Amino acid sequence: MSRLPTDPSYELACDISDNWVLDDWRPILDTICIRHGINAIHMSQNFEGTNPVFELTQASSARGL
Repeated sequence: MSRLPTDPSYELACDISDNWVLDDWRPILDTICIRHGINAIHMSQNFEGTNPVFELTQASSARGL
């Protein structure tokens, strides 16, 4: 699935939050980055919270590494 459902049931929303891995989210993250002009060279997923959280490394911030 490359798009989030517009009106998911509670069960589906929980399933998405609990079970989608970065590859499932990637098309959505790519769309968000394009829309907001974010040049992310690395993406990672944080599983510590109950909501999907991602860390994006931008090209400009990677130069100092």
